[in-house]
Amino acid sequence: MQLNHLKNLQPAQGGIARVASACWSPVNKKLAVADHARTVLLFDDAGQLRDKFGLKAADGKEPKTFAVRGMAFSPDSVKLAVAQSDFIIYVYRIGVEFGERKSICNKYAQPNAAITCVTWPAPSVALEDNLVFGTTDGKVKVGLRTNKSHTLYGIDSPVVSLAYNPDSTAIISGHQDGSILRYAIDEEIAGRTSAARLVTHSVAPTVLAWGEAIGAAGNDCKITFYDKTGRTQQQFDYPLAEDKEATVGHFNPSGQTLAVGVWNKLRLFNYNARSRKWEEGLVYPLQNALAITTLAWKCDGSRLVTGTITGAIDTYDACLRRYCLRGAFEMTYVSHNQVIVKRLSTGTRIVLKSYLGYEIQRVNVHKDRFLIANTATTLLLGDLGTCGLSEVEWQLTGREHFIFDNPQVCMVFTGGELRLIEYGVNEVLGTCRTDHTNMHRISVRIHNQPTNPDGTPVPDAPPTSKAIAYLIDRETVQIDDLVTGMAAARIHHPYRIDWLELNHRATKLLMRDKQRQLILYDVASQTKTTLLNFCTYVQWVPDSDVVVAQNRSDMCVWYSIDHPDKVALVPIKGDIEGIERTPATDSAPGKTEVIVDEGVNTVAYSLDEGLIEFGVAMEDRNYDRASELLESVTLNPETEGLWQNLASVALQEMKLYIAERCYAAVGDIAKARALKHVATIATEISKESGGATNGYDHFRVRAELYVLNKEFKRAEQIYLDNGQVDEAIAMWDSMHRYDESIAVATSRNHPRTEEIKNKYYDWLISTKQEERAGELRERDGRYQEAIKLYLKGGVPARAAHVVTQYNEKPDSKQLEAIAAALFRANIYEQAGDFFERLKMEERAIDAYKRGHVYGRAVELARRAFPNFVVSLEEAWGDWLVDQKQVDQAINHYIEANQHGKA
Repeated sequence: MQLNHLKNLQPAQGGIARVASACWSPVNKKLAVADHARTVLLFDDAGQLRDKFGLKAADGKEPKTFAVRGMAFSPDSVKLAVAQSDFIIYVYRIGVEFGERKSICNKYAQPNAAITCVTWPAPSVALEDNLVFGTTDGKVKVGLRTNKSHTLYGIDSPVVSLAYNPDSTAIISGHQDGSILRYAIDEEIAGRTSAARLVTHSVAPTVLAWGEAIGAAGNDCKITFYDKTGRTQQQFDYPLAEDKEATVGHFNPSGQTLAVGVWNKLRLFNYNARSRKWEEGLVYPLQNALAITTLAWKCDGSRLVTGTITGAIDTYDACLRRYCLRGAFEMTYVSHNQVIVKRLSTGTRIVLKSYLGYEIQRVNVHKDRFLIANTATTLLLGDLGTCGLSEVEWQLTGREHFIFDNPQVCMVFTGGELRLIEYGVNEVLGTCRTDHTNMHRISVRIHNQPTNPDGTPVPDAPPTSKAIAYLIDRETVQIDDLVTGMAAARIHHPYRIDWLELNHRATKLLMRDKQRQLILYDVASQTKTTLLNFCTYVQWVPDSDVVVAQNRSDMCVWYSIDHPDKVALVPIKGDIEGIERTPATDSAPGKTEVIVDEGVNTVAYSLDEGLIEFGVAMEDRNYDRASELLESVTLNPETEGLWQNLASVALQEMKLYIAERCYAAVGDIAKARALKHVATIATEISKESGGATNGYDHFRVRAELYVLNKEFKRAEQIYLDNGQVDEAIAMWDSMHRYDESIAVATSRNHPRTEEIKNKYYDWLISTKQEERAGELRERDGRYQEAIKLYLKGGVPARAAHVVTQYNEKPDSKQLEAIAAALFRANIYEQAGDFFERLKMEERAIDAYKRGHVYGRAVELARRAFPNFVVSLEEAWGDWLVDQKQVDQAINHYIEANQHGKA
């Protein structure tokens, strides 16, 4: 490790002006230093003093006579804990950025023992987000959010130092009697007391740090390294006359370099990963320091800050080696497994680290954005744009082909296999076998569920989706779900496919074949739709479901791809080159343009940003925003489809006020009023429940929505399941479907069944529906009334059916009325059947003859009147001759002995 002096932040004071403590924020934006005047100085990354604030005594009325015993930033860099000798710890909320308002958010008073040291591990299940501190009574405590403290463990010896391991899973404490205790945070989850004496050091370990090993030192100038079980690994002994004592020491963030301050020099100890031993490194003299009182490593390991007893504050650049790559990037190795990559043009930096602890052998940058590095057994990838870093197990062969066309994943081809590595995820996202490595025939889409600032998923937001579409052969497309590892679809096409692409949520696939046909495939419904028969260019608008394609001299735009028939056509004079989209900001609206090359000139055609944003809002389930966007657009057949789409989705999500607005916009006033009525019911139910429910889960609301969707039987079932028989009957009555009302009342033995029937009967009579009224009377067994109603309603066949079906004996007047009605209606066959059932054979034969139903007439005559058969056969033949069916007439003439006619 090499140290180079960068800057003096504060000169020595010429007397005792002890720098009490220093620490870097985990996001590397702030350096906090507590000076002798009990003031916290805040420096930025460049070493400029940006802010400061005074510390407060435990008793605000007393003068500030306390000393600062230690400081620690919270893991989120928002809070700063300051331990004071006047028996208190203050936690200040100072924010991540400079200029934020400062306030005391917690304080932990310890009336029985002074505080000696403080540290703040990363959050865990056992300790949540709480700081840890030691006291003079030998106890190690944790501060709770309620301003109270809880004792983790303790012994009868004051705590002089605290440290935690790089994983924040264990704490060690050094005590005045030389004891070093280890407390395993993970074991606290199981409810066991897990503090144990690790080792007894030769003196009080005022210097205690934990990296690759546990480093301990004190006033005997012996620096000892222990493993996590307390076994001594190595010890370095220095003369007291030269070093006086070790006052402070810390490991760098990688845990492979220990810096120890002794008298007027810094001693560095480096861990050799190959020999697995600690080696003496650089000895850096600090002239006239007298004593180094504080050390602080920057959290990326590139800076070391020192403070002395004379008040001097200095920063040092720390690295193993440094070089420039192509004059654009600076590579700084701060340890064998950690490299800081800095873009020289902007100064932005990213820390590339092997979390498995392997030595990084080579680093390269592709496309001025993507990092690729390797160790002996792993592959490291990074994105300078999003700062996403990944490390996966990998044996590099040199035959890998890396593709960085997708900003979310790196695609690695090796041995006929494609592997996907998502930036920021330390495992292979998925693998597939394909021989088609052209990026126009592979599409990967990753959409992560949006989260709130606290990390919780945004309610109602679309879930995480990850998918890949690729060619198995030239005519077959496979879509794999990378979340579940299952195949989502396999598409067979009759022609070769030369281009394909998923939309950004991987719900739809566009593909074009060698015949220039453009096909849309819906993954959910597994259906294909041909959008164009000839297509020279096609592309999804970035981060939306809008499609832009070219069909000869027309630019085709689908703002709602769920309605493929609704397409906007724009005549153009050249070829589309691409799509440029500028996202909306607080100060300017978004803009999307299609670039068209017209030969001499390049023309930009603007798309309707409102309709594009509508699709984005729909996918984000921001239906209020979608409704606002549509209101700003003129109503036309295309936007009408968008209103209908929003209405159906809003109904599914129970956003009734939005659905009501949608139906009103398209002129469906009936549905709009019905939804308003349903919303009113829900509001009343919510008021009745005192706000315990929004009312939308109530059975009345659900039933009304089923009625709106014309699912009447489901609405009836909901009413009946909740014992609301009257509500079910009222529903059918409101639609004048009294027969359904009667069925419900009868099935439930309702006491108003007869009343409902009579009401139904009266309504049928008043609306001139005698046939339906006759049916009602027929079901009730009132056949004579049914016959009269059927005759009045002009359906004599049904009246005749009642007579014959139920063996009714009508009087001669009624009988003649039925016969006359049947004859007037020219229903001769049914009239004949009616008379035949009543044993009135002569009238039956006459009816059959008048209806030319000679077959049944002859059959009846052979049974009842054989002498009528000959005349009937002759009449039958004559009728067939009139109908030009001569061949059939011959047989009947022969049966009638009319050989001349035959």
